[in-house]
Amino acid sequence: MKTENKFFEAIESVAFNKEHKTLLQQKLNTCVNHTTVAKSFYSDLELARTRASFLKSKSLDNLDKYLIEFESNFIKKGGKVIWAQDNDEAIKELTKLIEKKSAKVVAKNRALISEELDLVNQLKVNSINCVESDVGNYIQNLAGELSYHPVFPTLNQSQKNIAEILKSDLISDNSIHARDIAASICIKIKQQLKEAQISLLGVNFLVADAGAAVIIENEANSAQLASLTKTQVFLAGIEDIIPSLNELDLFIHLYGTYSIGSAAYPYTHIVSGQKQNDETFGPEDVYVILIDNGRSDVLAQTNQRSALSCIRCGACHNVCPVYRTIGGHAYQSVYNGPIGSVLTPLMKGRDEYKFLSYATVSSQELLAACPVKIDCAKLLQHNRTESIKLAPPGKTEKLSVFFWKTAMLKRSNMDKGGAKLKNFMMRQFFKKSWGERREMPQVAPKSFNQLWRERKGIK
Repeated sequence: MKTENKFFEAIESVAFNKEHKTLLQQKLNTCVNHTTVAKSFYSDLELARTRASFLKSKSLDNLDKYLIEFESNFIKKGGKVIWAQDNDEAIKELTKLIEKKSAKVVAKNRALISEELDLVNQLKVNSINCVESDVGNYIQNLAGELSYHPVFPTLNQSQKNIAEILKSDLISDNSIHARDIAASICIKIKQQLKEAQISLLGVNFLVADAGAAVIIENEANSAQLASLTKTQVFLAGIEDIIPSLNELDLFIHLYGTYSIGSAAYPYTHIVSGQKQNDETFGPEDVYVILIDNGRSDVLAQTNQRSALSCIRCGACHNVCPVYRTIGGHAYQSVYNGPIGSVLTPLMKGRDEYKFLSYATVSSQELLAACPVKIDCAKLLQHNRTESIKLAPPGKTEKLSVFFWKTAMLKRSNMDKGGAKLKNFMMRQFFKKSWGERREMPQVAPKSFNQLWRERKGIK
């Protein structure tokens, strides 16, 4: 089945599910309310957003320079950098590294890039067990689902649903309270993590001048992994780079504000290499795998490049009426929501994913919601224009436009045929695009022009 057909099939099963829609609306409204409060802590929020937007643009415009600078500084501190052109190369290099360390069990934190790589399943093919350290991702893995939201992977699950997913393995029939569920999962995760020999860590940022990887989190999972494993492997997209440590505080606070509605996350980890001789704690081996996987193609399109500025806070998801209706899985991509509608066609090919360019509203509200001022509306318009160029209108569409134009250009042509014929033609040409759940508007027996003439006695 084509990806586009899967998209519309998923919409049918989700968009008209009242229970799901109510759950999604309630949770996203809570996110928006918390974010609104957190924004009030800034004395000049617009200045912070403008500065963050400038720094991300600067990073993307000079990406080659900053990546080389990061690599040089990271290597100086004992780290190793691996470059991967695509998913297959990233998995291949990672598998070689794991085999070199003779590891059979590895552990990962919550990161969209690991889902982009399909990390758990790909390593399983190579007889490597990859265990999850994040509660949300643990639940979604058991459910056989991807993350529903960049920040809240289980956004589509109610407490009752989660209890049902975990019933056979972790909790009793009566334990459906959030605290009981979380406690049961944490115990299970801790048991599994003790077996891990290597930690695989998705990052939020890479800092060029410090040669450092930065992880921001709520649950201290990455810190726990770091204390249990001697080898740490950081997975990062090439766009995650920022110029210097001086700018990190800006992004940490913006990410906290726009993702969870807090001034900052409880835990921020900065790792800049392996344990030095004068240090008591730290990893003995540290690697960073820099993953391209279509990002260079986006970078090459200067009018679309700003989409790579995304810091994955989920703020655009929270306000998008389409995401609020169809949820995260319908997009058929790890990167969903408005920013996913822009990025996925660019990274994975417009031929297969051009329909996503129409899977969100082209609204300035998305720009207002973004901490780094990505203009999703403008980027979507570019995508739509390119999609039309790839697939010019067919005969039916051309014929419809021709008759419509001919009628609209002359009053006498508009009045020809009568209401019955016009309604028949409307149903024939537009019913499929109008949708099965909406009634086709009916052409009135008499036009406004005819009614006006009758009222005024004009022949």
